[in-house]
Amino acid sequence: GLVESFGLNCEFIDIVGDYGDVLTAVKEGRADAGVVSRLYADFNAKNFGLSSTSIVFSPVELRFAAPKNRTSLLSKIDKHLSELKKDENSVYYSYIDKWIGHEEEEVPRWVYAVFFILVTISVLAVYKEYFIRRELRKREEELIRTYGLLKRISRINELMLREKDVESLARKSVEVLGDYLNAMVVIFSKDGIIAYEGGSRVLKKSQVEKYHCIRNALERRSPVYFSPEKHPRSCPHFKTGFKFHSYVFPATYKGNVKGVLFIQSEYRLSSRETRHLRTLAEDIAFAVHSIEMEEEKDAILNQLDDNINDMMALVDRIRNPLSVIKGYSEIFCESAYEKIDTQVERILDIVRTIEERWKESERLKDRLKRS
Repeated sequence: GLVESFGLNCEFIDIVGDYGDVLTAVKEGRADAGVVSRLYADFNAKNFGLSSTSIVFSPVELRFAAPKNRTSLLSKIDKHLSELKKDENSVYYSYIDKWIGHEEEEVPRWVYAVFFILVTISVLAVYKEYFIRRELRKREEELIRTYGLLKRISRINELMLREKDVESLARKSVEVLGDYLNAMVVIFSKDGIIAYEGGSRVLKKSQVEKYHCIRNALERRSPVYFSPEKHPRSCPHFKTGFKFHSYVFPATYKGNVKGVLFIQSEYRLSSRETRHLRTLAEDIAFAVHSIEMEEEKDAILNQLDDNINDMMALVDRIRNPLSVIKGYSEIFCESAYEKIDTQVERILDIVRTIEERWKESERLKDRLKRS
């Protein structure tokens, strides 16, 4: 019947022994399946490496027995069993699951919560360590670059103390910065524009005016920054600007623009580096102003020297004719001699005063040359 209902064609094997021998035959491959008690299979199938099917047949009823004179006891048992079966959370079902059920051990929720917290803490700890190492490496690289920049700025400051020519200052400043950054120094002197960039190439005023990045900074009178993708395409610096970070620092002194410091870098400069470069641009402006003042002072001294020489020549030219007038009047103009002599002496007093002023001018000129 049951085999035919499933459409199976099978051969039954009689096993001499107990249920254990049946499961052994299946385990050893002498049978494809075995029929044993459901309770025995539930308790022992796993020990043989087998699993139970959901097929159940020939069920056997299990009943409670009681003495004939205690039938009321069976009624009470039936009543309580009926009530327990209606409640899925009753002790009846608990014991069935415990002894013959396939209850899977449920992992408490707090275990998942603890596991999630531990995983989160571990991930955060790993990320924190990675972040700290990355930041330390970044800071270290930044400090190394800043140290290299400060060394070059120090060398340029030494140039500012020695150099007396703005063109030489611009050229040597580019040479010092050139082995560290792509640099261009533009100085607006009274004689025109002096500009040096990498390779110490002098640029004309018309060439400098074509640099839109420089013109932008001069119009704003403040530093400007162009990222590689933002550099003006029409700017001559675009050929290198599309792959470099570009910075323009106006060199100003007391509100007057004395020049421009242009920098290109493969990496984005830190705020510390840009601050140092901005200060360098201001130092260059002050150095240009000092050189101009020194040149102006030299021009004044030269003019003063020429004026003194002219004044002494004038004194000599005045004194000689006065001596002739005085001698001539004494010989030929006795009646007017005293009056002439008095006027001559007055003129000579003026000449002597001029000589005293000349001596003071000489002392002042010596002081200015020493200062």
